[in-house]
Amino acid sequence: MNTASGAARIVHCMNAQKFTEPFIDFVEQHFDSSEHRFIIREDDKFVVNVRENVVLVPKSIGRIALLKLYYTEFKSAEKIFLHGLFAKDLVKILALQYWVLKKCYWIMWGADLYHFIFRKRSLRANIFERVRAFVIRRIGHLVSYIDGDIALARQWYGASGQAHRCFMYSSNLYKPLPEVSAGESSTQTVILVGNSADPRNEHLEILERIAPFAGENIRVVAPLSYGRKRYADAVIAEGQRIFGDKFQALTGFMPLNDYVRLLSEVDIAVFNHRRQQAMGNKISLLGLGKKVYMRSDITPWALFAEEGIKVFDIEDFDLNHIAPEVAQRNKQRVASVFSEDNLVSQYREMFEPS
Repeated sequence: MNTASGAARIVHCMNAQKFTEPFIDFVEQHFDSSEHRFIIREDDKFVVNVRENVVLVPKSIGRIALLKLYYTEFKSAEKIFLHGLFAKDLVKILALQYWVLKKCYWIMWGADLYHFIFRKRSLRANIFERVRAFVIRRIGHLVSYIDGDIALARQWYGASGQAHRCFMYSSNLYKPLPEVSAGESSTQTVILVGNSADPRNEHLEILERIAPFAGENIRVVAPLSYGRKRYADAVIAEGQRIFGDKFQALTGFMPLNDYVRLLSEVDIAVFNHRRQQAMGNKISLLGLGKKVYMRSDITPWALFAEEGIKVFDIEDFDLNHIAPEVAQRNKQRVASVFSEDNLVSQYREMFEPS
């Protein structure tokens, strides 16, 4: 494990994910990076560049060494940003150092919040959930851009921290992605279903909902490049059974430019998650003026309604394309709301000295 010298005013605790390296770049671009320390739990799938203010924590680290690292960093930090509450050892260390929780900012990813209802049910899991609840109740700051998720944290865990609206990562921002030109347009309707091979996508239910349109001129595309392989195989089998060669499964990781191209070709996207998930995909598609279906009983529905962004209830699915005036209004609202300037302003407020 590499080390960083001196104390940092702001400490970030993160797992290595696809958001990690871009977030560090974002902080370096817009803020004084010398004030920030990033403690990153390594993951072979996601490369994080070594920097003076980055501490890469190997999977093999012992508990005593990890406790010492967090204790030292937390003791001197003015603010602590918890990018998701996933790591069990981190949660336990926070419970042991409960006096630092008032200066913690929990950046709520979604799965860490909805662990409350989707967790395993066992004696060990229930004990750990009690530890999580002890920590969450005492965290001083709750960070999300979805008011409904803040409300659920208060309802489920008794969280009492101050709420901060923040889009969290650049992946959740509007991107002026290239659209398909008129010469490349097709009469075929391209339908994107879900965003990963996570069972929370509820693909089989989506495919059954689209099945009555199997005889139409459609192409059904399912990104399944990460998640559970057995689940992906089941989705592929069902997709091919219903739609034949009209079903396209994406099982390999796509270069960013290729994925951008794919989103540009989509006409309709269907997300059947039963919780807040896939927000980066939804925002990108809405910013492109695409028709996005989702469940109306999850927290992002209210967010989009509040911001004047039109999304469609999955219960009313049809093949009609989005009206041009609605698509244009959505693009304008997404560009205005989910902007980098707004994200910088949100973090600037939170990074301000206490």
